[in-house]
Amino acid sequence: MKISYKKISTFIFALAFFLQSFGDGYYIAHGLEPSILKVAKYGLFVLGIVWGTYSTSGKDFHCYQKETFRILIAQFAIFIISLTLAIINNGNISNIFDQVFRYCIAILYAYVILNSFSLHEIYKLMEYIMIVSIGGWLLEKGTDIFTMANFSSVSFFDSSSPFESSYFAAPSINCCAFFMYYRKNRFVTVISFLFVLLTFKRPAVVFAFILLIAPIFIDVDLKISSKIVFLGALLCVLTTFVWYWLLLPQNEWLIFKLTGDTAAHFTQGRSLTLLSVLRSGYKPAGIGTSYNVVHRIIEMDLIQFYLETTIIGLIIIVLAYIFSAGNVLYALIFMAFQMLSCLTGSGMYNAFGWVPIFITFGCINYKKDSNLNVSYPVLKLKRRKRHHV
Repeated sequence: MKISYKKISTFIFALAFFLQSFGDGYYIAHGLEPSILKVAKYGLFVLGIVWGTYSTSGKDFHCYQKETFRILIAQFAIFIISLTLAIINNGNISNIFDQVFRYCIAILYAYVILNSFSLHEIYKLMEYIMIVSIGGWLLEKGTDIFTMANFSSVSFFDSSSPFESSYFAAPSINCCAFFMYYRKNRFVTVISFLFVLLTFKRPAVVFAFILLIAPIFIDVDLKISSKIVFLGALLCVLTTFVWYWLLLPQNEWLIFKLTGDTAAHFTQGRSLTLLSVLRSGYKPAGIGTSYNVVHRIIEMDLIQFYLETTIIGLIIIVLAYIFSAGNVLYALIFMAFQMLSCLTGSGMYNAFGWVPIFITFGCINYKKDSNLNVSYPVLKLKRRKRHHV
């Protein structure tokens, strides 16, 4: 029996995300990270890119083309800036290669998927990501976690939950964002929403509720002008500076006044890592090089870009990523959440997290399928015509 090119592409995709979920849930969450697993995961991504490109040779790759090109150009610029700074300030070049590699394969794999599969097929792939992510979460937490005592101990205001997961919060909200837009299957949409509640990252929980009710109040398919998107990107850069300034020791009293909490506790220790980098006398030496100083990442991605690649690197990466969301309001809201996450947390380097994000952006801005162009059945709104590019 002849196996089609597309089935092989699907198998590679499925195996890569299975290894990611299994690795996070079984190994990394328990303090282990076999190097062979890491090599296998990213090796499958590279294989998926090569195979997908080969199997669709001769086909016009037009979906999500300019967005992919912008990000690749941005990463090339970051690479050149990083190499220059590394030479000047004695940075670790291997870290630079590792970081840029992760960023590039995420957008390239999403680009190949968007141009290899129909929207209906991508919907199935996203269902698979959600299923294996739930399986990985169960591996991390164990099935005996579902007790009344654990449910009653959940506190949103104290950010306390035995169900919380740092490893599966990203895939849960990324899948939720996709299925909140394409509400073809009510069961799948509800499960994606509940998965976000279980992984219990407060910003993600709030955002999931926003996605749930947003169509009641606004037209989520509204097209936004490029000028407004550009202003949003500049606001993101400005917000990064303000956040960085607030986290400096001399301004900690402002954090306490605004939140009633210390900067260290409010940022869950991230501000202490930032201060350790600053006190070390670190000089910008390229993306990923501050790790060599404190032997851990800062876990505030936009601030890290600023410290490691200067203001130029920060502006380049913010512009490229925000414009990758296109001009549909729903996608831009989703990107705003991602930028907030990158400002206060980490994950921008996580290729497995950004592949479904880019896929969602590409689908919203380019894909059309009458079977998925439905209204919002979870809210029981009146059907209305959906407009797509």
